[in-house]
Amino acid sequence: MKSVFTAQRAIASACLLSLLTAAGCGGGNQTGSSSSSSSSSSSTSSISSSSSSSSSSSSSSSSSSGVVHASCPGDARNAYQNRAINLPGRIEAEDFDPNGYFDSTSNNEGGAYRTDTDVDIKQIDGGYAIGWMTVGEWVEYTVYVAEDGEYDVTIRAGAVESGRTLQVLQCDKVLIDAFNVPRVSAWGEFKTLSAGKIRLTKGVQVIRVKVGAAADVDFDWLHIGPYTGPIDTVGAGVPGDYPLGNPPVKSSGCGTDGKSTLLAGGTSVSGGLPTSTQLRIQSNNQSREYIIDIPADYDKNKPYRLFYTSHWIGSTDNAVATGDHDMRNKSATNWSYYGLRRESLAAGQPAIFVAPQADGATWQEKDNKYLFNDILQKVKSSLCIDESRVFATGFSFGGMITYSLSTTHQKQIRAAVGISPANYNIWLPNPIPRDPIAWMSTTGMSDGTTPWDGGNGRGAKYAAERRAQDNGCTAVNIPTWNQSSPSRHICYDYQGCKENYPVKVCTYNGGHDPAPYDGGSGSDGLNSWVPKESWKFFSQF
Repeated sequence: MKSVFTAQRAIASACLLSLLTAAGCGGGNQTGSSSSSSSSSSSTSSISSSSSSSSSSSSSSSSSSGVVHASCPGDARNAYQNRAINLPGRIEAEDFDPNGYFDSTSNNEGGAYRTDTDVDIKQIDGGYAIGWMTVGEWVEYTVYVAEDGEYDVTIRAGAVESGRTLQVLQCDKVLIDAFNVPRVSAWGEFKTLSAGKIRLTKGVQVIRVKVGAAADVDFDWLHIGPYTGPIDTVGAGVPGDYPLGNPPVKSSGCGTDGKSTLLAGGTSVSGGLPTSTQLRIQSNNQSREYIIDIPADYDKNKPYRLFYTSHWIGSTDNAVATGDHDMRNKSATNWSYYGLRRESLAAGQPAIFVAPQADGATWQEKDNKYLFNDILQKVKSSLCIDESRVFATGFSFGGMITYSLSTTHQKQIRAAVGISPANYNIWLPNPIPRDPIAWMSTTGMSDGTTPWDGGNGRGAKYAAERRAQDNGCTAVNIPTWNQSSPSRHICYDYQGCKENYPVKVCTYNGGHDPAPYDGGSGSDGLNSWVPKESWKFFSQF
């Protein structure tokens, strides 16, 4: 998609009129859908600007009910052809609302289907699709949801390069954070994949589809509701080489009652959440401590993501589990497990979290070689874990052990995020294996504890460069935060990486902070951008 046009909506008059018509007052864009990318409107609702007597009885009922979504109101008069799309049903990409889009360049580059827009529409077999979509571009659709409920989401899209994502939103509410666009061999090809489930409430509302942090995506359609058509398969992969969107790999604990045995003898976490339990395990002939957090509605047949979250120097597993650090808005609810638990619940994807305890102030070689493996094995055999989605993160020395683990456990850990990490003063194998693993890091440009560039190959910069080399990414002088940056932090996604092995680097205006935020200096457990960026990175897999 290439057009520089931020669509402005003439809503004021519609809002005034809505006081008289019960049609609702929305700032979104509304669209009529087509069949198989065609221009027919068989799936569109008759909630239209006319509300005429020629409308079908079902649509007349919908229109007269005046049901408008409370937090994301739509108005059928803003829709393509003045018709909101009925859901459940299909949303054709090209049937976006006339004023509901952001495109980075002018004119319809594809020249197909519509001449009233800067969105780039191409003709494909059987109809049309939006093409050339680049970073941050979006299209909106006014829809009418018939009933409250949970809906399946299916997306047909394609990209020649890996690592492309689409986001589905309801106004500003994220419904699907990062749908991995399937890789295709040539432009004009598409694959159809399940994108998960979303919950919608009845009424006229606005759905937005937005491109993620990497450019070049073709988008054919979005189906919300039961889908009976063909679904393209994604290979299962093998440990250390799972494709994006691979089916879950269930651990031996799935389907068992191992949870009760695991938690037997455990203790509650002081200041922690009711779902967190402190446990002990034998590792390398020692009794070691760790905390585990299991979703309140844990389902023994559902494979969960597992996060291994390591504490900073001189700290404890309790501090990670309770969100206890010198910062604003610290609490177990806001910042336990580095804020990832909160993000997982907000996304409707609860996960299992582990916070290990070091033997002393710092992490050691035995924590890499034994403790991680012993805890992972115990949890996998007791609970239902997705073995292909085990992740690691930590701050400062916790970021350092996370980097250490990333050099030795590429077959067990899918992706790792180092928060203010370093590649020295921590045990590392010699030589370091060159196996790829997805990596993200965050570093303050004035951090003197774990600096961005400490010289002589020491620093977060060199850890990222090493991961980029191993992952086949294109070498680059990494863009970092400076005084002319648009906000207090910037993130850079390496290009050209091997499929499934992205590398992301975030730098910011600050020092040695576990939860930096754009609203000021220091850390904020509720408003930090780090949990959001970390969750976005992890959830793409």
